Amino acid sequence: MADTRRVPHDLVLEVVEIDSCGDLSKTLRLKTQKGDVSCCYFPVSNASSSVLWVGGIENSQGTPIQVLFEDSAKVLTGKGIASLQVDFRNSGEFEDSEHDVEAGLSYLYREGFRSVALVGHSFGGAVVIRVATRVSMVRTVVTLASQSSGADGVADLGVDCSILLLHGTDDPIVPHGCSQYLHELAQAEKKLLLCPGADHFFEPLGEIVQQRIREWIVRELNPDH
Repeated sequence: MADTRRVPHDLVLEVVEIDSCGDLSKTLRLKTQKGDVSCCYFPVSNASSSVLWVGGIENSQGTPIQVLFEDSAKVLTGKGIASLQVDFRNSGEFEDSEHDVEAGLSYLYREGFRSVALVGHSFGGAVVIRVATRVSMVRTVVTLASQSSGADGVADLGVDCSILLLHGTDDPIVPHGCSQYLHELAQAEKKLLLCPGADHFFEPLGEIVQQRIREWIVRELNPDH
């Protein structure tokens, strides 16, 4: 299947740096015509690859997923991979959320990145799949406990965009059958990892899940470092 995707739309009107949001990172506000998109950026000098992370409903804030994202981003900076964590303005709404992800990709494109991994949790998993089918700089997608609703486009991912799907077998919110269904639909290079006994936030296997995600991203983006 040929890759017919495009570069991201130039959605960012202005970038405002707010302050540090932790070790190795800074808070950004991406101003767009639809509103301001809040991000946490983990820059790496001379990096060619980056990861864009999004949560689920309420951006998965206050959950182990937030910690998983932050810890993984920090480790990946040491491997020559930058990260941008994007907060949805209106989580649960596909159109707005896809706009926010593409605004993040637009920022990364401006910064010179041409190879990006998209990572999404729950609702965010469906969002990153939808965006990945349209934007060519996305080289791989990682979904964590993704819903299947709205994600049927996974079948349209081409040979230039792989996908890793992870799901806990004891997820009481989104059944792991959703990721199994998406894995069956996908035609691109794909892998499904079911995590025995893990819940919607991958407890108590968070550290193992982090490691699997990082290994996949490093392999798929293949940065120069």
